[in-house]
Amino acid sequence: MPAKIERIFAGVSMNEVIGAIFSAVLGGTVTGGILLVFLNNYLNNRDRERHDLANRILALNKDIETLEKERIEKLETRFNSESARFESHIKNDLSQRILAVLDSVSGRLEKMENKSDRFLEEIAMLRKTDEAQRARLSELSADLKAHINRNAA
Repeated sequence: MPAKIERIFAGVSMNEVIGAIFSAVLGGTVTGGILLVFLNNYLNNRDRERHDLANRILALNKDIETLEKERIEKLETRFNSESARFESHIKNDLSQRILAVLDSVSGRLEKMENKSDRFLEEIAMLRKTDEAQRARLSELSADLKAHINRNAA
């Protein structure tokens, strides 16, 4: 075996061999370090994006809950005021006036029902958006795991 090595390095000084080995090791280390820095920055950016998306989803969920509570409170307030007004009219008005108030209340209830239907549609749209964002987060997570597994292998 030493004879083979001597033939491979015939005519090359030991300083040149050591210099070549040193250059190869140093070059590979620097290149590897640069790649690790770029990979670390990329992964940090992905983590930051995932964190931002998760925060946006949480904020949207809180907004949905707040909107639901506010709309329900408004509907309850409106219903209570209309109910009180209706009871007042029943006590004080004649039958024709009562029928007119019933018609008015019926129309308002229909409007409130239509508004509540629109509100429910808005909530459904917000939930679809939330589901789409959650699906995107899952995709990003799967991509990140696949990327990490590829780089780990």
